[in-house]
Amino acid sequence: MKINKITAALSVALLGTAISAPTYAAEGEKISGLEVIQVTATKRTTTTQQTPLTIEAMTGEELARENIAGLSELSARIPSVQIGEGLTAGSINVRGMGSGQERGFEQSVAMFIDEVYMPRSRQYRAPFFDAERVEVMRGPQAVLFGLNATAGTIQVHSASTAPGDDSFVKLTGTYEAEYEKVRTDVVAGTTIGDFGVRIAYRHSDQDKGYYENEGLMSKEDGYGAYGNENTNTEDLVRATVVWDASSDFTLTAKVNYIDAEESGEQGEFIAYPDMVNGGYIEEDADWTRSFSGVSLDKTGRSPGLVQEALNFSLKGDYQLGNDSLSFVIGQSSFEMDQAVTTLPIAVPTSTVFPILVGVPYPDVLPDAGLLASSFVKETYDQSSVEVKYSSDYTKDFSYIVGLYVASSELTSEFGTISGTLFNAAVDPSPATWYGESVLESQLDSTTLSPFFSGTYNINDDLRVIAGVRYSSEDKEFEYARQYCNDYTFDGSLLSTVEDRGLMPDMPGGPVCGGPDVKLGDTFTNVMPELIVQWDMNNDNSIGYAKIGQSVKAGGYSMSRPASGNDDDRKLDEEVATAVELGLKSRLFDGNLEINVAAFRTEFEDLQLNAFVTVEGNDIPQAQATNAGEAVSQGVEIELNYLMTDWLVVGGSIGLLDSTFENFANGPCNSLSTPQEDGTCDLSGESTPFAPEYSGSIYADLEIAVGDNLMFSSGVTMSFSDSYFTDGTLNPLGEQDSYQRFDARIALSDDDDVWSVAIIGNNLSDEAVINLSQELPVGGPTIVGGGTTAYISAPKTVTLQGTYNF
Repeated sequence: MKINKITAALSVALLGTAISAPTYAAEGEKISGLEVIQVTATKRTTTTQQTPLTIEAMTGEELARENIAGLSELSARIPSVQIGEGLTAGSINVRGMGSGQERGFEQSVAMFIDEVYMPRSRQYRAPFFDAERVEVMRGPQAVLFGLNATAGTIQVHSASTAPGDDSFVKLTGTYEAEYEKVRTDVVAGTTIGDFGVRIAYRHSDQDKGYYENEGLMSKEDGYGAYGNENTNTEDLVRATVVWDASSDFTLTAKVNYIDAEESGEQGEFIAYPDMVNGGYIEEDADWTRSFSGVSLDKTGRSPGLVQEALNFSLKGDYQLGNDSLSFVIGQSSFEMDQAVTTLPIAVPTSTVFPILVGVPYPDVLPDAGLLASSFVKETYDQSSVEVKYSSDYTKDFSYIVGLYVASSELTSEFGTISGTLFNAAVDPSPATWYGESVLESQLDSTTLSPFFSGTYNINDDLRVIAGVRYSSEDKEFEYARQYCNDYTFDGSLLSTVEDRGLMPDMPGGPVCGGPDVKLGDTFTNVMPELIVQWDMNNDNSIGYAKIGQSVKAGGYSMSRPASGNDDDRKLDEEVATAVELGLKSRLFDGNLEINVAAFRTEFEDLQLNAFVTVEGNDIPQAQATNAGEAVSQGVEIELNYLMTDWLVVGGSIGLLDSTFENFANGPCNSLSTPQEDGTCDLSGESTPFAPEYSGSIYADLEIAVGDNLMFSSGVTMSFSDSYFTDGTLNPLGEQDSYQRFDARIALSDDDDVWSVAIIGNNLSDEAVINLSQELPVGGPTIVGGGTTAYISAPKTVTLQGTYNF
């Protein structure tokens, strides 16, 4: 580690070093001084300060106040957590560990929404919409949330209206002027007899995208457009019904529907080959593009994304004296269609070389254009049931026993399209053509997972929590060899694979035609966990020690193109063995909180996805593999201080050392020197998304103005050291160290009937790379390529208004 950087960051943190403003919980428990949030990280209702693990929590009120709508915005406020959206999937990384963008296997950070496990990033579009709270648990979770949670767990609980609650209507509107983004939220709740009913609706419309496209071809020619891309619209609706069927039984049903559409490319080229001088032209990430997407698909598909999702949950809680029985039934489905230009090149036939890829061309169609694009179409269906019995936790020995059962089906079409365009004014004879190859696949999964956790109170201050989870996952994977067809640009079929025969096998490349392939296996694992908790100082402080082992099931890569070696698709289980020591303290009558955790996690067969260049093939290929051994270790510190009744300061910092201990056959990037077998030895290198330090500091105040007005404001500075953003550790996509600032000022009445706020996010205009993907091509037939970065939003200033009826 770089001691000087860490010392400086730690000094800043300790001067006023949590993830955001103070925790004003909607259901907070006032001990004294600072308030804490009630959480369910132990499957019982406790508080963040009473939970023996590293957990960060934010209430729905805080999320709305800070204008946090997505996971990537949340990660800026939590040390050792990086979350971003990529080309085909999102990626969540905790303490330098995550799975990348592989669509075929689950994330290493388990996501639960309303207690339903959702392993696919496309299942949730706006998880914080009308939220009650979000809980982020760092480190492996073995028993209570041990469903592929080798790096951590995120729980999101949406808000409900309980029977007996008063009727209300809440309107919230936001407007961002620079990018013309308008969002309207309407939430209404009421009581009808024994039923509490809540309806929430959001419409979001952004007419000007974050990326400015300078264009290679003009809009007049019909091959692209200048201006800002990534415009989007989004509609979300949630209906919640809570029924008090009796004094002992409550039933809660939730239905969520999402309809979203984005137009334009999904990333920015930040490095591309210099065809004149050799090497790469490097360009800072700045939300600009120098190419325009061209649809080569016979269906007319253009760059962008369309998604629909429908989620349903039914939760029952039955009190049996001091014991309880509960169940959660979940049903989730989505459809997604996404397209992107992967190789945008204009090639004048008169001067094929030299070419500067990415340099804007005049507003005329070039003599010829060589282009490539890809698309992904997915459908997903999941059904799940979890049943849990909890004994009386006030006794010396209490326990929780449960069973989780689920099944899912994921179908996918992954296609690549490449072709040549000719300017008819220059050469009218040759027909414009393009070729299409598609890989169709289906992954079926069935999970059976019982678990048990027991707590023994040795005395009033000391307890031992021990548990175990068993998991059995059956996975069946089937895919059809790629079919390859040629078309004219107007969509007329020229030839099929049957006309020209099978294409020869290219190493790691496509194979056209051939029989369907069926693979399958059962992955069984046992995950134990032991926690010792010591309550100190009349429950104002606790110390804990935790050891456990979590496992992420093996599976099959859906991103890797069809090849002659089907064994390349299979991944072994990922095993994480973790030790954690923690101290949570409340001092000075609860006005000061200091939380410290030290951890070490050893990974075996870490699952990793990367895009690599395969020798003999110009097109980059997805490569999913198991790393030999990796170690993530470090310290996390959180501090919150209520200086006065109107001012709270604090912050948090994570110090991290996450490296591949043994990864002799790792993936290579275009700047690497491969070994004889074509792999690269990454042993001793840092894992992706592993900054040596990261964190945030904040100050938040609220004071009375006059007789019935309240003024509030807050500022947060987030910071991070540099880190790699892809599985090949490509320096071209490395994120430099940065600091970003968020601020808010607001005026409201003292009854919270109305409020008006101005919210500034990323005021320092930092282009933070969430993910990157190398698209290197340099063979004899194709020139171009580069590294694509998916970066967080630029500086935005939003006006927010809220009114409660």
